[in-house]
Amino acid sequence: MASLKTHRIRTISEYHRLRDLPTPEHPLISIIDLADTKRPPELGQVNWVFDIMKFH
Repeated sequence: MASLKTHRIRTISEYHRLRDLPTPEHPLISIIDLADTKRPPELGQVNWVFDIMKFH
């Protein structure tokens, strides 16, 4: 079985760009509705590594 590519998210701004969200108003804090996020189809199956804290 082939291993999945790992995609690392280093900043909140990077996450916003990747998920087609507006630019965050603050560089350290962002509150989003996950229903508003989009997943680019070109990513395919990937593992995610976050250098930011994420709460659901």
